Amino acid sequence: MSPSRKKLYGKNFLWFATDSQHRLGFFLSGYGPIPKVALNAKENDYLDLKKFLEEVFIADGKSTLSKYARKELAKSQGSYELHKNFAKKGCYVYEYEDYKGPYRLIAVPQTPKILNDMPANLRGMIFKFDFLFENTNSIELFDSDDFE
Repeated sequence: MSPSRKKLYGKNFLWFATDSQHRLGFFLSGYGPIPKVALNAKENDYLDLKKFLEEVFIADGKSTLSKYARKELAKSQGSYELHKNFAKKGCYVYEYEDYKGPYRLIAVPQTPKILNDMPANLRGMIFKFDFLFENTNSIELFDSDDFE
């Protein structure tokens, strides 16, 4: 585990990825693996990406909580407001489940944003998956050299 990853272990580091159709996904890491491309991003570029997604993408769409998230809400007093907000902005939202994983789909956008909706200078820090988010309820990343 790199020094930068050790500092983030157990914290909700936000990272972004695209699926095979270039749709954007938003990930909360907690104890989960983080792509090296996100860990190696310059801090200013990462802050620009976060600011872009928080301020420029308008939460004007609708979102749906996944079956897993609805079940978790029924068991707790928690809230998925952050997750729903990013789904309303057009991102699929995943969160790492406790200590053992996997990343679970929490919220689904009505109208997904794609990689080309982002400024070109921010696209290099976004990991690219080779599957569709809409067909993927959980993501295991333990055996990948692209993650720490």
